[in-house]
Amino acid sequence: MPLQDDLASNGDPLEREYAAFLRDRLPSYGLVWSHFVGNDGSSDLPGVPGLTPALELMRGQVNQLSYSAMESAIIAERCNTKIGSLTAGYALTGSLTADAYLDLSETLFGYYAHLGRIRDLVEKMGAAIGLPRLAEKLDEYYKQRNNILHEARVPMMLTGNAIGIVPPEGAADDEKKWGKNRLWTAKERLDMRDVSPLIKETTDAVLQKLEDAFASAYSHLMDSPLRIVANSLKNYMSPETPSSILPSGSISL
Repeated sequence: MPLQDDLASNGDPLEREYAAFLRDRLPSYGLVWSHFVGNDGSSDLPGVPGLTPALELMRGQVNQLSYSAMESAIIAERCNTKIGSLTAGYALTGSLTADAYLDLSETLFGYYAHLGRIRDLVEKMGAAIGLPRLAEKLDEYYKQRNNILHEARVPMMLTGNAIGIVPPEGAADDEKKWGKNRLWTAKERLDMRDVSPLIKETTDAVLQKLEDAFASAYSHLMDSPLRIVANSLKNYMSPETPSSILPSGSISL
């Protein structure tokens, strides 16, 4: 594998720390980065002769939007892990303290907020590169996000050694899920799910759909006028490139 493809060596601190996660769950993110973003060794995009202002803008948007979506995916995975830890703690003790309850609520809100952000960023990337339906499969999670953030808190129930919540309603109307005009007092008629496997299943689905979007974007870009960037970057980075360099638009810690 060319050095430029290896985020573990050439990524920023976040990409290096989560290189295994990205290889496993979002491999097409690395393809987009190595073929259309690159790194000149000083945290800037390598110059590519022949790019029009429109193509420069497109490349910059691909850089920023793909990175930001990747960042939200990592945060969502961290929320997934934290929710698992919080529910495991409850299973061991049989008690949910006020602080643990607030931690769980805060993490759930943050989790769904980042799912919505992923959809928004992919939608913007699709618009930038000429794939207006790129985020279509992520719309379900944006609608779930709306019901978590803009409606009353989802009903929560402590059952045995598990913490249950009512899943948020998505694109399809479902009177057993949480959404507009639902009442806590009617929770017996709602679908109560163990929160930890629910969030894990949702995370797995979102990551797969984000990977599909990155793969579609990569394939489309390789067949677009922006492919001249990939051709130019093919031999840009050499084995002597320092491993501490940062890709453009990334963080420096």
